[in-house]
Amino acid sequence: FSGVQRGRSVICTVMVTQCLKSSPVPQISTQDVINLLKTKQYAETVCFSSSACYDLCSLETSTFGFGGIGCKINWDRNTKKCSLQINGIRKVDNWLDKQCGEGCQFDQLEYLGLEQVGQAATQGDGVRFKTPDEASCKQYCDQGLGSSSACKGTFSCSYHSKCWPGSCVCTVKHTCHRSAGLGFRSMRNRNMGEYDPGNDEVEETITLPRVMPVSTEETKFIKRENKETQEMN
Repeated sequence: FSGVQRGRSVICTVMVTQCLKSSPVPQISTQDVINLLKTKQYAETVCFSSSACYDLCSLETSTFGFGGIGCKINWDRNTKKCSLQINGIRKVDNWLDKQCGEGCQFDQLEYLGLEQVGQAATQGDGVRFKTPDEASCKQYCDQGLGSSSACKGTFSCSYHSKCWPGSCVCTVKHTCHRSAGLGFRSMRNRNMGEYDPGNDEVEETITLPRVMPVSTEETKFIKRENKETQEMN
């Protein structure tokens, strides 16, 4: 800039060079950012402050119920470009497979209907599938659902659930026999999330510890009435 004094006034001339009229990246919605982080573990958008960029990273990590990931941000003060990167997803996937059990792939688990569970529960170590919560897993061993079992007579129904917020690995086993005992044991262990700040520059990382599942087991004795007896009554 330059200034020229005329009498008691000063005329100031300001010249702006290399002015950026637009950002090098498009501004996308919050939901699009979250979707990109879930699928590609990387996203770029426009944020007008470093705190707004940080909030996007914090929002994504808060919706990831398994923990064990980190979210790194980089915000450019000049271009307003906000870059976000998720780290540790592969390690979490491997850890979830181990939590799921031998030969199990967590992301391949499906929701199963009552008949599907009943027919497969007598095989080997039972059937393993996905449920939204522990109560949904437990209902597969309710007394009123005995008709779905492949067992011809009385049987024991055992279930074991490993649950994180919004997702459970449910294992149901039917043991066909004439009598059975009833046992129950449970274990609960949950690690709360924590925030690990970055350095003094506008670059931060949010790190979540792994969230251990809530594990529950129970066995129920289910007696199936004889159809001929029912018809006589």
